[in-house]
Amino acid sequence: MLGGGVIGLTTALVLAEQGDRVELWSKEFSPHTTSDVAAAFWYPYEAYPIEKVTAWAMESYSKFQTLQKDDDAGILPRQLVHYFRSEVVTPGWSGVTHNYAESKVDAIAGYQSAFSFNTFVIDMTIYMTYLSRKCQGAGVKCVVREVTDMDDISDDVKLIINCTGLGSKDLFADQELVPAKGQVVRIPLTSSEERIILCDSDLEKFKMIVPRMNDVVLGGTYQHTSDLAVDPEETRRILSDCRQLWPSLVAEVETQVVLGSTAGLRPCRPTVRLEVQNCEDNRRIIHNYGHGGAGVTLSWGCAEDVAAFARISIAPDSNYS
Repeated sequence: MLGGGVIGLTTALVLAEQGDRVELWSKEFSPHTTSDVAAAFWYPYEAYPIEKVTAWAMESYSKFQTLQKDDDAGILPRQLVHYFRSEVVTPGWSGVTHNYAESKVDAIAGYQSAFSFNTFVIDMTIYMTYLSRKCQGAGVKCVVREVTDMDDISDDVKLIINCTGLGSKDLFADQELVPAKGQVVRIPLTSSEERIILCDSDLEKFKMIVPRMNDVVLGGTYQHTSDLAVDPEETRRILSDCRQLWPSLVAEVETQVVLGSTAGLRPCRPTVRLEVQNCEDNRRIIHNYGHGGAGVTLSWGCAEDVAAFARISIAPDSNYS
């Protein structure tokens, strides 16, 4: 297998738990992956095709319901409220969630409507360690190794699972894959408020407040650039926007007590690529990448589909790489 982010670890775990021998190669592992800096919560946002995304998200939602009972997983039940400047368009996945509701808005200036639903925050400062530990316990062999060409992999390996995210752009010449920079700010947890708040105004620069176990993540950006540098102006803008949105949570927070500002690159694509590629050398590659900002949301559902493809692609006692 290739790729050590949340998609790679989840897929490796599902394969290992179904009895397969898995070797996972990655240039970097937690805490140095894009997944580690994500303000992760279940929300199938900006991911397509909607029919498959809904099915994958439903599988993951069910899994997070189970995992929240494990104190070591870092999964918190939360209500999410998403505000809109125009009328709500009911999402196709609304029936998957619990307590989905739509409403008019008069308390927040400039916003006309909202929907809300019960979801989960996945605290990646905890969850990635949890996944890594589960993989180790299931027998997954993790190897720090960068693959820049498919010739780097022995011809003896007949099935390759590709979860490299943005790395697939060069490794598999996928010109549809583009980066979308997400910058967030972390502040101390100073309130008992547990809602996730999102405000749609500008996709590139939106408002987001995500209370986690030990901190609050504020955001955010969705900018099509590969520049990973943290922009101090964006940090100030995010803090200002979120103070206006939720004064009781961030009124006392000044830049000098910010816990940190980080940025990561989402692997965005017109559609998630989850399919089997048959190669001329009789090898097969199962691709699982291009989830945009919904990687955690789709992780378990996509991993189950990969496992199903794997079962019909290779003998049960064969190695994955």
